[in-house]
Amino acid sequence: MSEQFDQLIEQAYQQYRGPAYLRSPLIACVKTGIRLMDRVVPGPTADWLGNRFFTPRRMPSRVSDKEMNGLASRIEHLTLSNHKHAVVYYWGVEGPKVLLAHGWESRASHFAQLIKTLVEQGFQVVGFDAPGHGDAEGNQSSIVEFIEIIERLAHQEGGFDGIVAHSFGGLSVINAVKAGLRTRALVIVGAPTHFSGLVTKYSAILNLPDRQQQRLRRYIERYFGIGEAVWRRFNAYEGLQDIDQPMLVIHDSSDDIVLRIEAECLVKAWPGARLAETHGQGHNPLRRPGEGIDRVMDWLAPLQRSSGHERDNSVA
Repeated sequence: MSEQFDQLIEQAYQQYRGPAYLRSPLIACVKTGIRLMDRVVPGPTADWLGNRFFTPRRMPSRVSDKEMNGLASRIEHLTLSNHKHAVVYYWGVEGPKVLLAHGWESRASHFAQLIKTLVEQGFQVVGFDAPGHGDAEGNQSSIVEFIEIIERLAHQEGGFDGIVAHSFGGLSVINAVKAGLRTRALVIVGAPTHFSGLVTKYSAILNLPDRQQQRLRRYIERYFGIGEAVWRRFNAYEGLQDIDQPMLVIHDSSDDIVLRIEAECLVKAWPGARLAETHGQGHNPLRRPGEGIDRVMDWLAPLQRSSGHERDNSVA
């Protein structure tokens, strides 16, 4: 079934051109430059593209980001196995504990509206900025680092009662769950589920020729050190037969970054998963009050109604 999902998602993204801001004159110039470079120095061009693939654009810190970070009860730094650092934020002082995992080129404070709602309703919240994101140091990151942060925080905090993850953070959380992480309430929002599809989208946006796409894929395989196995290793819908973790998958009808087919494939492959659609809130329906946050709070509500709960953060 996973190969069928691969094909469905790859086909859906063949004509993908990304959101409007990626169809600007500047991007058009970048595409032209890449094509010229590919003709003259194809090898270095592939290396440059591969390097950029792991380099998130760091969004400028807004006043609202600083205000949200300032409301944290404490801020810590988590040292990863590769000696990079993540910044970890804590909000709230009591109640069920919820982990928030941000997406690519995002940060913990982008969950501001959800954080405020959770704390107001009696939850503790833990969020992080991955390397190369938010207030964390560094310029690059990868799914391996996201997964390590999630697993390390779960171990450090004695597990989480709930986890809410957006986009790339969702793909990372799913891979942590496949490795043994458990929580009582899991919500995945606007997440890519086909790892190879990330390259397909990246290539479509930049209009890369087939030979350059293949060079890019070889670069990524070398980066992770496991060759072609990397494409199945991180697929969200791969190897879910024994998963007994309930999950809510949220997708917005106006999401122009991750297509609905990715959510549909995940729900079909994941026993006990449920798909909920929001409308008109874009790729991240958790940025403002509305359906997205309402769906999340409904899914987490049983955590507040229970007492004497035990967390499960087991990692196989």
